[in-house]
Parts: sequence; structure tokens; C-alpha cells
Amino acid sequence: MDLRKLPTRAGAARLQFLPGQQTPGLAGGIIFLPAGDIDDPRFHLLSGRRQFLFFRPVAISGSDVRPAQCWFGGTDLDGIIFLMRLRHEAFAPFMELPMDPDAEQRFLRSLIPPMLQRVMEVAKTVPLRRQGNIFALPTGISNASVFAVLQGMGTLRYVVQRGFQHPVLGTSHQLQGELVLIRDSRDHGDMWAELNQHLPKMGSKNIDSCDHREMWAGKGSLVRPPYPPLELDTFHLFGINAMLIAES
Repeated sequence: MDLRKLPTRAGAARLQFLPGQQTPGLAGGIIFLPAGDIDDPRFHLLSGRRQFLFFRPVAISGSDVRPAQCWFGGTDLDGIIFLMRLRHEAFAPFMELPMDPDAEQRFLRSLIPPMLQRVMEVAKTVPLRRQGNIFALPTGISNASVFAVLQGMGTLRYVVQRGFQHPVLGTSHQLQGELVLIRDSRDHGDMWAELNQHLPKMGSKNIDSCDHREMWAGKGSLVRPPYPPLELDTFHLFGINAMLIAES
């Protein structure tokens, strides 16, 4: 393998391919990648050469088995250098031969939580927002009293937490404002049809084929340095990167 043919940057991030590197790492704006088994189908630059996907297939040496690994890194749209490990199936769109011209878009869509994808299919005009690995979809609801109405219908129950610094979905992202947990309180049925009646900006169809029975929504300021704060002036549905295993 000719190391001179490998890229040295992904946006602002410097890339270093090291033969002795066992696991990708990030330090001081430099992303370190193993150089032992890279070939063109397993390394792809994305987003105008600002980001990349790096895939290491399963390796067996005697009784030792190294599972497949998929790493996503480079420079975020906010200028933040990042590296994260994804589930190996995230690389699936790039394994097809001939290469699917929509492979990059299929990959990016696979990161969106299925619940939010379903809402987006129904409400095609609702803009999806993101901060790092947290996705946020606006509901048009500005007052938590709407959730109380749903609770009064006997179909939903909710919890409102007010104050400062609420962790979002168990991540290092913090919400300064109001955080709402909505759960389906019935044994049968679907909460999405009722909820849809109170979401005027989400289109006219019921969100009626989603398997999820709970969701988090928040309003306020979403904070996670070094990303800039994400200001949410209405309640947004939250979801975490669907392919994420760990971030560096």
C-alpha cells in the first residue's frame, strides 16, 4: 500500500495513517488511522472531502477475532473536528458493486433515528436540526400545556422538568430549558395519531405506524461544547445518532 496516495486532510482535520495504529484516535486536531488493511472500497471521503468513512473488516488470526469496525470522522459543518465509531452496517451502502451513486445520502440518512425519519416522511416540510449526535425536529408546540391536554385525554402521560442542565438521551448534550418525556399509557393503540392532532406544522396525516412508545421533547438552549448552542424556540423531538457506538 502506497501511503503517499492516501488523503492527508478531511476538512480542517489532519489525517495520519500509521502501520502500528490498532484503533483510530483523535488528538490535537489529528485523526490517527490504522494503515495495515486499507484499500479504496474501505475508505471514502464524504461531504466534499470534509469527512470520511473508514471500514475495517473482520480479521481472524488463530483464536483471535477482531470484529468489523466502522469509523466516521473529519470536520463537522460547525467546523468541529470529530471522530466516532459507528455500527459496521453503516458502511453497507459503500459495499455494493457497482457503487450506488446515492451511497453517501443513504449513509447520512441511516444516522437519523427511525422515529424521526417516520415523522419526516409525514411532514416533508419540517426542517431537521442537529448538534453533534443529537437530532432535533420542531413540533410547533411552544407551551407545555399542550402535553397536559394529551394527558387529560387519558392517552398520554408526561413529565416536565424545568430548570437548568438536563442531560439529553444520556449524552453529554445539555438542555437549558424544559424537557418533556411522553409515554404511551395504554396497553394498545398508538399515541402518534392523538399527538398529531396538536402538531399543526407536521402535516395533515397521522403518524400512525411508528413502533416507538415514548419520546423526549425539549425547548430552550441545547449546549454541548465545542459546538455552538442550538436555540430551540419551540418543543423539538429529540433523537440520537442511530448508528453511534462511541465518540472520541
